[in-house]
Amino acid sequence: MKEYDRLLIDRLILTLEKMNLKAYLDLVTNRRRMIVNSLLYGILRGLGFSIGFTILGAGLVVLLKYLLDNNLPQFSGFIAEVIHAIEERM
Repeated sequence: MKEYDRLLIDRLILTLEKMNLKAYLDLVTNRRRMIVNSLLYGILRGLGFSIGFTILGAGLVVLLKYLLDNNLPQFSGFIAEVIHAIEERM
């Protein structure tokens, strides 16, 4: 083997060690651990979406309440039309 080839192999081994490839392969090959990790990831992701949507929805409600409390005619008329349209469809 040439010295250059040996240097490339050493660099490859060092790169694989930095990637922590063994731990990744252990994770992927262990089905039970993979299922548990995926389940937890899904639960936490759903929880994050729920919390984020709740915060955005609450912010929107506060903004609409502010606009209605200040009795802005442009927004009040629009909100009244939306409410009327919703009541017609129910």
